[in-house]
Amino acid sequence: MEQNHKAIENHLDFPKMFQEIKLRLRTENFDSLIPFESERMVSDLLSGGKILYTGKKDKVIAFVYVEDKENHCLYPLFFLPVRYDSQGFFLEHLFLRFNPLAIQFIKGFGIQEKENISGKMIFSYLSFLEEQIQGKLISDRIGIRYGYRFYHDRVMICLNLYPLLNQFLMDNKVEKKYLGLIKEVKEEEVEKQIESENVGCFVKINRAKKRLSLYEATKISYQGRDVLKGTFYSFLNSFFSHGENVLLIVPDAEKEAVIQTLQKRKLTPYLFDYENYSEEKEIPDCSFDEDVISFQEKENIESFDQCQERFLSFIEKRDECYKPLTRLFDDSLYSFLQEHVLDDVYLPPLDIQDYQKEDLEKDLEVLASLKEKKTLFARPLDQNPFYGLTSSSERENYDAFLSVIQAFQERLSTFMDVLSKSKIFTVNEEKIDSFEKVEQILSAYHILSGYNGFPRKYFRLAEENQAESLYELKRSYQSLSSAKMTLEQIFTKEIYKEDFTSLLSMAHSDKFFQKLKVKRILFRYRKNPKNKRFNLMIEVLEIHQRAKDHLEEILPQYREIYGENVNTMNGVVEIESNIKYVNHFHSYFKDHPTFSLSNPFIKRYLKEKDFRLLINKETEEISSLYEKVEESILLFYQFFSQKLRDLSSMTFEEVKFLLDKLSSESYESFEQYSSFKLELDSSSLLLQMTIRNYVRKGIPLDGIEISYPLSIILSFYEKGEEKFKPYHDSYLSVRSEYYQRMRNIEKVESSRQVLNLIEVFQKKEKRERELSYPIGICPISSLWRMPDVVYDHVILFDTGFFNSIELLTSYQFGKDVLILNDRTLYDIRTQGYHETLLNKEVMYRGLFHYERVDKSLFDVLPLHAEIQSDDRYPYIYTENDTSFALLPDIILDHNQDNRYLLELSMFLSREEHLVLVIFDTISLILGKRKTITPKDDGK
Repeated sequence: MEQNHKAIENHLDFPKMFQEIKLRLRTENFDSLIPFESERMVSDLLSGGKILYTGKKDKVIAFVYVEDKENHCLYPLFFLPVRYDSQGFFLEHLFLRFNPLAIQFIKGFGIQEKENISGKMIFSYLSFLEEQIQGKLISDRIGIRYGYRFYHDRVMICLNLYPLLNQFLMDNKVEKKYLGLIKEVKEEEVEKQIESENVGCFVKINRAKKRLSLYEATKISYQGRDVLKGTFYSFLNSFFSHGENVLLIVPDAEKEAVIQTLQKRKLTPYLFDYENYSEEKEIPDCSFDEDVISFQEKENIESFDQCQERFLSFIEKRDECYKPLTRLFDDSLYSFLQEHVLDDVYLPPLDIQDYQKEDLEKDLEVLASLKEKKTLFARPLDQNPFYGLTSSSERENYDAFLSVIQAFQERLSTFMDVLSKSKIFTVNEEKIDSFEKVEQILSAYHILSGYNGFPRKYFRLAEENQAESLYELKRSYQSLSSAKMTLEQIFTKEIYKEDFTSLLSMAHSDKFFQKLKVKRILFRYRKNPKNKRFNLMIEVLEIHQRAKDHLEEILPQYREIYGENVNTMNGVVEIESNIKYVNHFHSYFKDHPTFSLSNPFIKRYLKEKDFRLLINKETEEISSLYEKVEESILLFYQFFSQKLRDLSSMTFEEVKFLLDKLSSESYESFEQYSSFKLELDSSSLLLQMTIRNYVRKGIPLDGIEISYPLSIILSFYEKGEEKFKPYHDSYLSVRSEYYQRMRNIEKVESSRQVLNLIEVFQKKEKRERELSYPIGICPISSLWRMPDVVYDHVILFDTGFFNSIELLTSYQFGKDVLILNDRTLYDIRTQGYHETLLNKEVMYRGLFHYERVDKSLFDVLPLHAEIQSDDRYPYIYTENDTSFALLPDIILDHNQDNRYLLELSMFLSREEHLVLVIFDTISLILGKRKTITPKDDGK
């Protein structure tokens, strides 16, 4: 890589070029100057008069020299080109150019340059120089000499190039457009930006345009004149559409071919030729008559544009409807359909809403893996013993699974044996043959076991709604308890020896001595001897007495219902607990009709304590065994999904059969189902629902790897078909009109380019007169004629014909530089630029995947002739002297921009005389599917 950079750095030797140019811009041989014979001759020469023919054929003359007396050399002060005829030659004053070396030498003595010197004004300038030399007393070091000498026209090129090279070598500042002549021009971030853009067909040309914009210079190598024309037109269209001008610098031998190319597009009126103009040449008026482009031509352009936009809008609408399908499958869609479209398989109904490409990729991975799992195909999935398995497929998991199954079998067998001998079977007539029923029975016995022998009349009271609320009684007990606590805070417990009723009666008497007696009695029992609040004591006694009186008042009615238990607060709480149990009992009875007081078993259980204790003991034993079974069930569910393997709804015999079956299954079966289930969990919700659909219908999974993607394709296609249905007829009509108009695209394109150029021409601000023309052309041999002007763009044709000085000079005339080189003419000097190779293959064929097209596809096309192939395009169909280029959309990348496909249509029509027809491959193939009546169930 380092060697390559070294080669690039040396392919233009700037110091050597600089020395060559300096030699051309000075004269060391004093004797070579031809002296003037008279003032008349000098005057004639300077005023542009005719000079007698001398036999010289060089095109540039100098006749005023600045003499460097110290180094004995001369610097021509300025140069003028000459024109020859049979009598002699004339000067062309338009090209008077000062020699930068002479000016630099003069400035070294403090003599300043004057601006805008031309024609007869040169006399005053020469007088000014001589006066400055005499005034500064430097005549011994510098002088002005007269005489004339002819020079090659290349010296005029050197005038332009000297300042540039001087800047390069002195300042090392290089404009971006020159960098490819010095080093490799390729910035990683810029290239990422260019490569990431989707620029559709002609991707190479469009990326070259990007590089021209970003690097200010780029190189294109082409193969074939038609490719060159197409590329050339594309860049011109791009330039003119932005109101920009362009200079074409061409080898002399190619100039006429380029002009003819422009002439085919009627562009030559907008061309400024630097070779064939002189100061006397009349510059045409920039305003053009309306008849340059006829009304009919303008109408054709507008009509074609409208047709193209309508066609494009229908294509985009159609893409909007159908593209989800092609984007989903990409390259695999066509080959899959070709192989399986006629397969007679079950097509499950699918809800493809929100289904994405990522979902399909995951699903196809799962289905591909499923093909290798033969043990899953023999029967519907839910008939597989491992249906619902969630465990991973490691061997140690399989061994642990067998251990769990064996323990489960043993516990289940013991449990079933004990349960069959137990009296709890007599609780109802239904046989207890499942875990679900066991749990119901144990739940019932759990309720029964809460009976503690309380009077059975509580059941009747609750059933007949005669149970009195204990709330009032509890509140009375609580009020009395609260009053006692207050009383005992003031008095000692001996206070209860007194008759509270008598004390309160005397306290409220009008007799003084009775109140005094009460006071003495109460003070006797007070805890705090200092407490003398008699009224408070009386109030506390009254509260206690009222609470006691209220309780004694309501107790009889509760004793009548509940018995003597109501005489204490604890008894009330116990009664409340019993009533709560009774309510729970009756609530359970509502959901379980057999669990009622009329059941003989229940009656006996409530009535006979010994029987009750026996049943409780049996229930405890069964519950203990069932806990062991439940442990096995939980361990079982570590391997299986409880939702899919609901053991509670299965009979004991079914569970036993399942366990026997699982214990006999091989590790291969375990591993295949386990890995499939884990893979399925990573698939889309749509595939998971489809598998469930297969399970519901009892359909084996054999063939799902075909039926599932085929169903997705058809679902997406039918959805797109339904969306596009309102536009279909209009689409066909506009498409037919568009193909008809494409046959005259060359005329339309030529008129359009001229129309755009007229607009550019009229709007462009007039700088120098040649720049008012959108296009300039200059052969290499006329580069010396180029004035100091800068175009928006310069296009260099075949730089291998340029010498290094001509090449570097050409760069100065444009803000950016496009190099168009024939592939066979490699120019090592420009190898630093990113090179874009253009031929038919890389321009458009390389974007299409022709290998996707099976020749049988063309058999279903509604055509009446064979598909031909030639070097213009792979598939061509000719009818009525019109050749159609057939483009099956399956060969396109699915991110292809439709507008670029229309650009391709115009290119093929213009350059290859082919009408491009893009047809819907998928529609043709899926049309066959509609002749099939696929299975819609598993039967």
